[in-house]
Order: sequence, then C-alpha cells, then structure tokens
Amino acid sequence: MLRCPSCGGHDVRRSHSRGMLDSFMSKFRKFPFRCRACTRRFYQYVSVEGYELVDDRAIDPARTRKPHGSNR
Repeated sequence: MLRCPSCGGHDVRRSHSRGMLDSFMSKFRKFPFRCRACTRRFYQYVSVEGYELVDDRAIDPARTRKPHGSNR
C-alpha cells in the first residue's frame, strides 16, 4: 500500500500531471501523487502491473489508456 513520505498517511491519490517535470518523470514510470491528509505532492514509481493501492483509491492504467493502435 502506498504511503505519504511526509506524514505516513494512506489516503494518497494520483495527482494531475502538469508541466515538463511530470512528463520527464513519467518516462521513468514515476508519477505524481498527492496525500489528502497533508496535501504533499510527491512522485512514486509505478510498476508495469499497475498501482499498489487498494479499494477506490486504485487507478488501473489499463482502464485509462487505450491500447496502441486502437480507435476505441
């Protein structure tokens, strides 16, 4: 389960990507997250299998991205 590096909280959600730093970091599979308890924004490595979050905080990359070459 993903934890905030600042406060240790578990209520962490994916943050909106913005700017060149987020684009650069995503090439290394590091994506922005935000802690809802302390509002700190941080980067976390995300494996190919997806996020290591649970329940409604889980974000499944397969549902948010179209397969390459797909028009759906």
